[in-house]
Amino acid sequence: MVDDTTGSLDELLAALVDQTAPPDSFELVIVDASSTGRFATLAGSRHLTTRVVSADPTTGHGECRDIAWRTSRGRAVAYLDAAFVPNSGWVTVLAGATARGRRLVSGRFLRREDVELSLTPPYRELWRGGPEFPLVTSRQLAVLRSDLEAVGGFGDAEKDPDLSDLSLAVRLVASGVDPFRTREAVAFVPLDEQPQDRVARVRAASRVLADHPRARARLLLGGVFWQRRHLEAALLVLGLGLAAKDRRAALLALPWAHERTCLTPRSSGRLRRYLVLPGVLAADVAETTVTLAERLRP
Repeated sequence: MVDDTTGSLDELLAALVDQTAPPDSFELVIVDASSTGRFATLAGSRHLTTRVVSADPTTGHGECRDIAWRTSRGRAVAYLDAAFVPNSGWVTVLAGATARGRRLVSGRFLRREDVELSLTPPYRELWRGGPEFPLVTSRQLAVLRSDLEAVGGFGDAEKDPDLSDLSLAVRLVASGVDPFRTREAVAFVPLDEQPQDRVARVRAASRVLADHPRARARLLLGGVFWQRRHLEAALLVLGLGLAAKDRRAALLALPWAHERTCLTPRSSGRLRRYLVLPGVLAADVAETTVTLAERLRP
């Protein structure tokens, strides 16, 4: 999707031309929601099979993404934010994963200086197996057309940007689709890309999950926490609160400390991991508080 805020697509198009996948093995669909229709001239350009579909400027992101996959002709559909630049194997990796039976595939995000985005939504890796609920973002995503048809596509949920495609993830997982993340598909993100507000995102996520009993059954601790670090942050607060009476209670902080100091990708730098811990803790506690408040709300 492109609109009036979208800059030049030259870098993105050049990266798609340089893909290791043959140019005739995939097509590019651009949904032009700009008020001037200035992207219409890109149709059929740059040695790519390119189609530009016009949409009203008031069309929401979810509706534009629905227009895109319904216009395309492939068995699988891959989404990439117009501001991002894929690595040369992006199409090959995502297409290969879907061909091997993966039905919902996501790659990783790097800033231009090659530092992996590991702490800020929506780019943080939000699943690591186990009971943690899988969250996806259509800023980089491959999914089967048949699955999009089965759940009705993105729908109106993406009109609320805080959901960040969680509604789609909930419906796909409830229908039996298991997400798969590959490190080989990389999207490079502009340096000035700003993360969404974490607490607002978690509040919206809690609301969506509350409406899907089948999805809640996959959550941690009786259907309350939907990320492991929320449970770890709750244990940390409990441990520090009880430590005044029994110092051994401080051991409850160890799971969170281990997660944030040992499991955070080392590309962010060892020193930086420790410097940001107070801010990360504050954000994690805020998310956990919001999660509990939303789940306890009648």
